[in-house]
Amino acid sequence: MNRIELTEHSTERAVRLMEGHKRDEALQSLRVSRAHLEEFAARLTAATLIMPEVAVSLEELHWAIDALEGAGPMDLDVATLDASLGHLQHILPMMPEYSAATGTLVHAATTSGTSLVYTAFSTGKLVMGPEDSQYAEEQALLYDKIQATHKRPDQVRELLSSLASESTLRRFDAAREGYDLVKARIGHRQGAATSIRTLLDGVKGDLWAAARHHEGENVTWRTMAARLAPNADNEARALIAAQEHIRNGVYSDLSDILKDREGAHVRDLETAWTRTLDHIWVVMNMVDLRRMPPSK
Repeated sequence: MNRIELTEHSTERAVRLMEGHKRDEALQSLRVSRAHLEEFAARLTAATLIMPEVAVSLEELHWAIDALEGAGPMDLDVATLDASLGHLQHILPMMPEYSAATGTLVHAATTSGTSLVYTAFSTGKLVMGPEDSQYAEEQALLYDKIQATHKRPDQVRELLSSLASESTLRRFDAAREGYDLVKARIGHRQGAATSIRTLLDGVKGDLWAAARHHEGENVTWRTMAARLAPNADNEARALIAAQEHIRNGVYSDLSDILKDREGAHVRDLETAWTRTLDHIWVVMNMVDLRRMPPSK
């Protein structure tokens, strides 16, 4: 093996080690999140098991309160009563208060992360050889199936119906129709890519219009996140701002499709559409739609 071959071999090995390290870090983060949600689900299930006893306890407390409210003065062992009921609050701490919005934010944050894994698989970033390529294709298709099962396009359209501009909704319908035509092999990739890119422009335009304090103001993703998600914590706003990088990546891949560049992934349009839906889903679920102007 000559010096050039040694250098190339060392470089390839270094790249593999670096990418393996990134994969391990990603797995650690994903496993921690999965364990957290599994523990939450297990505790919630366990909580439902005690509901019959809670219901009976409530019935007894309702009776005791109603009975005392209708009675006159009487001799009661208040010290023991206080100790008993105080113990109740000790053995059954109050659960955190959740709303429907909490579940939505959990899903949006999860999608923000899992979509990155999908991007890595579907754009060939994890591909090392023929077998890896087939595995990546299979995993990307599984993710597509998950999104189809949960009707992600319909979910995104419903979110967009709350946007300021009716034109954005029309852009979504056009992009969806263009993509479906390509899937049916009667449409053109370039036309569908143009429609998807136009949709991305429309969504960003509506968000920027809602975030501006005055005409012509220069708005950044961080500014938009701060103004349209003022009640979110710093981590949530950072997730919204991070979508700038996600959007730019999808936009760049759509540009490659428009230029019909060689070497594009065979599923480039399908990948771009799925990533676009994820991007819109994450952003629109994390901003406060009530702060956006009414639809025109």
